[in-house]
Amino acid sequence: MKSLKALVIGSLAFALLHTAYGNVTIQVSLGDFFQSDEITALNEGVAGALVISKDDDLFADSGSILGSTLSVGNTLGGNDDEIVAISDSIDFSPDFGTNFDFVLPNLEFNDGIDDGDLIGFFFFETLTSGDVVTAGSNYGFFRTDDTLSLADSSWELPNSGSIISLFAFTDVDGISNSTFSTNLTAVPEPSTIAGIAGALVLMIWFHRRRKAR
Repeated sequence: MKSLKALVIGSLAFALLHTAYGNVTIQVSLGDFFQSDEITALNEGVAGALVISKDDDLFADSGSILGSTLSVGNTLGGNDDEIVAISDSIDFSPDFGTNFDFVLPNLEFNDGIDDGDLIGFFFFETLTSGDVVTAGSNYGFFRTDDTLSLADSSWELPNSGSIISLFAFTDVDGISNSTFSTNLTAVPEPSTIAGIAGALVLMIWFHRRRKAR
């Protein structure tokens, strides 16, 4: 009997804890995406990653995403940017760029994910779901704090129980095609990252030496 009571109490505690975290429903649609030439649509089937910044409200840069695997539950750059969804690009027409669509029916608030966390979107020119980000991979990033004409929220997680839709289309919201094309960044080689870090260390050392004089 005692074990049954313990089981019931434990189950209730788990249910209350699970409920306390809460969840939200998010729909995201984005387009039109082009390659670096601003003319050619992104290839169909390349990966787009919806990411939540859980702690610092900052997103990974080109150097830190090197070596990241594009899979749900992983982080980009090993920091607090968790991939919560992966979408394959869809090319509806050769006359338009490629689109990405996400539906997260019950994104749970747990493991550091909570209301107010910023939402960002990474897209890749050649990589697909499950690929590892390698040096030379071109990628782009998008998020906004403005409520766009077809969106009902800025790009951050709302309160638990909310349902939000986030849209960004170059031909509807006035977003320049360059937002989704020429801003593609090449992931640097590890040696380049080390060189940049070394240069920063030298700059700090010279600055401190001058102040000491």
